[in-house]
Amino acid sequence: DIGRVLGNWGELRLTSFYSSNDGETRIGPDLLGDVSANLAGVGGSFRIDTRNATIFPTRGWDVRARYQYSLDSLGSEVDFQQAFLAAQYAFSFGAHTVAPYVEFSTNADKLSAFTSVNLGGLGRLSGLGTNELVGRDLAFARLRYQYRLARVDLAGIRVRLYAGATFEAGNVYNRDDSITWDSLRQGGSVFLGAVTPIGPLYLVYGRTDGGRDRVYFAIGES
Repeated sequence: DIGRVLGNWGELRLTSFYSSNDGETRIGPDLLGDVSANLAGVGGSFRIDTRNATIFPTRGWDVRARYQYSLDSLGSEVDFQQAFLAAQYAFSFGAHTVAPYVEFSTNADKLSAFTSVNLGGLGRLSGLGTNELVGRDLAFARLRYQYRLARVDLAGIRVRLYAGATFEAGNVYNRDDSITWDSLRQGGSVFLGAVTPIGPLYLVYGRTDGGRDRVYFAIGES
């Protein structure tokens, strides 16, 4: 990558990439068989980040855009074009914070095992397994609410506690599918979170339509 940091609010990058990939079906029906392919190409990305914190932000934008294009001259064995756009805005009133988020991804060429988009997991249809849904295109939206419960100081160790919930809707699509409200899978989660000296901690219960649910205990950014 080569790029430039834009003040304290953004970043621009140009990318050249190459990867060698092998895969086999381990769980579920063997639809693709054993697959292998080299991917190579160029791309660019742009990001705006004005959040006041990366963990439990209470204000600011986080916008990410990325485009990738395969090149045979660099050794790519798969033709693909991929575009990705995601945006979140957080705003607060008192101890309450609301953060709507939207995401869209698309593949302009033939789908392969290594250029697909994925959905499912913590904060991304939380009742499903991580990356459970696989397709050519993706549409997803989330509304997150959090409430600052307390700030606790124990022997000089500062911990901030939060509680909240998310409403989530999204799905993956093939080229002939239409993105409609009826086609979206819906779900959400409730969570307790803490910012600690060892990083953020989450205890989450997630549920998605179809009776799918999961419990997460997570460490790290979500």
